[in-house]
Amino acid sequence: EERRAAIELCYSFETWEGYDMTINYGPFPFAKPKRRYVEWADLPEEIQIIANGTLEYTEDKWNNLGSAKIETLGWDELTGEQQSDAVDLGFYKKTWDCFHSHYRSYDWNELSTSQQDIFRLLGWSESKWPNNETPSSYEKQWDQLSTTEQSIANAVCYF
Repeated sequence: EERRAAIELCYSFETWEGYDMTINYGPFPFAKPKRRYVEWADLPEEIQIIANGTLEYTEDKWNNLGSAKIETLGWDELTGEQQSDAVDLGFYKKTWDCFHSHYRSYDWNELSTSQQDIFRLLGWSESKWPNNETPSSYEKQWDQLSTTEQSIANAVCYF
């Protein structure tokens, strides 16, 4: 009964356990982890050390989003130590899988129906998904997308 009441008050496991207490004012399904989108040179040294450890970020990989191999992996593919370091950077499963891998590590049938709908609007299909047949919408620069396309892309943490 307590769990049902917590759910009705919009608590999830992550908010109840205190993993994600960030207020989400943005267009994304989850609050954007702030530390990840700060230039390497502006990060505190202790954060650089964590990022450079098991996550293997270098200054170049950190500053060039999507260039680090670790960002192609889903949360469940990370080791326990990598997950711990990711938490220190402000991530947890939902934010890692959305902002880093954009759910590409998921099988199509592991996506929720709403996520499948979003990816269909971006040009993906169940047959294209496992073959990495990137839709033409991915060839556009952000500012070439319509406002509607940008909103759709925001729903799976593209910006």
